[in-house]
Amino acid sequence: GSAARGSAAAPPRTAIGLDLGTSGVRLMAVRAAADSRRVVVHTDEVAWSDDAGARSETWVAGMQQLLARCPPDVLEATASVAVSGTSATALIIDEHGRVKRAPRMYNYAVSGSAGDEAMRIIEARAPKGHTVRARTSTLAKLLAWHLEAPLSPTDRLVHQADFAATVLCAGGAPFDEQQQSSEDPRGLVFASDWHNALKLGYDVENLRWPGWLLDILSDVGLPHEVLPAAVLPPGAAAVDGGEALRKGQRSGGST
Repeated sequence: GSAARGSAAAPPRTAIGLDLGTSGVRLMAVRAAADSRRVVVHTDEVAWSDDAGARSETWVAGMQQLLARCPPDVLEATASVAVSGTSATALIIDEHGRVKRAPRMYNYAVSGSAGDEAMRIIEARAPKGHTVRARTSTLAKLLAWHLEAPLSPTDRLVHQADFAATVLCAGGAPFDEQQQSSEDPRGLVFASDWHNALKLGYDVENLRWPGWLLDILSDVGLPHEVLPAAVLPPGAAAVDGGEALRKGQRSGGST
């Protein structure tokens, strides 16, 4: 129509996916085409060794490197960013987002006296056949961490995708007191999703932390606040990406 004459059309909205894997991180940018198809407009990847891939700073640096290499027109049109990590890869942070316990990867199996005690506690309360009854489960890792050396009341568990995406949206710098969220008295909110939270014990049918899990935490002296503050459907917008991601939104996920 005449109203559009002489003005530039808005660029198609783009979605960026960042997949944190065992050997590196991959970026893919997808744009909607006029015929409702999805067109891949950019791909890139950064490789790392197994040792480097177990460090949280490697995840963030890899994502930042990929975004820095992304064409400006792709970034400017980006409306959302999804970050996927390996399920059951987790770490412990404090209320300001600083890492307190280094990541334990998806295939890390708890062992020793702390690991054995963690499994005894889980097997006494968790339903038979539940994913948390594996030594590689996120719940087993959480309990073993606490039994090895008690966590602080303000410590919390976050999954790989939760941590990497939220730090990325905050610019990749260490968090400080000025960056705390007023919505959460514990500090910054690290939201998780159903897939990641499943191996921590989340009830994906009733969408809540089950009573048996909360009882386990109470029994070992862990506050319930150690769990992710919010658990959202996979793909739901979890946080505003801010200037770091050209006003995009971030959603989390797992592989």
